[in-house]
Amino acid sequence: MRRALGAVLATAVVVAVAVVVGLQLAGGGTARVIEARVAGVAGSARLRLLGDRGELIVEHLSPPGRGSIYEVWLQSGSASARPTPAGVTFGVGPGGDAEVGLPGSMRGVGKVMVTAEPVGGTAA
Repeated sequence: MRRALGAVLATAVVVAVAVVVGLQLAGGGTARVIEARVAGVAGSARLRLLGDRGELIVEHLSPPGRGSIYEVWLQSGSASARPTPAGVTFGVGPGGDAEVGLPGSMRGVGKVMVTAEPVGGTAA
C-alpha cells in the first residue's frame, strides 16, 4: 500500500485546492467565488458556487502532459477524510482554460483538488 501511495503522490501534482471548510451553502441566485491555490504548475483557478452546485474555472493552466489528463477530487470537511474522485476529468484549451461543472451537491465538501493522472483517471 505504501508503494501504491508513493506512486500516486509521485504522479499526482496538486493543481488547485479551494478550501471551503465550514462553508454554508445557501440557496438563491447569488454566486460565490472562492479563489484557489495553484501549486506545481502555472495558472490560476477558482471555484464558483451557486446554491449547492460548483464549477471549477481554470485559466492559463499548464497542460497536464502527454498521456495525462486532469482529474477532480473532493474531500469532505474532515481533514482526515480521504479525497475521492468526483468522476470528472478534463483537459485545457490552447490558452490553458477550462470550465468544469462538478457533479452533485457541494454540501459537506471541504476541498476540491485537481491532479494530473493517466488518461481515464484513477480510483485512488
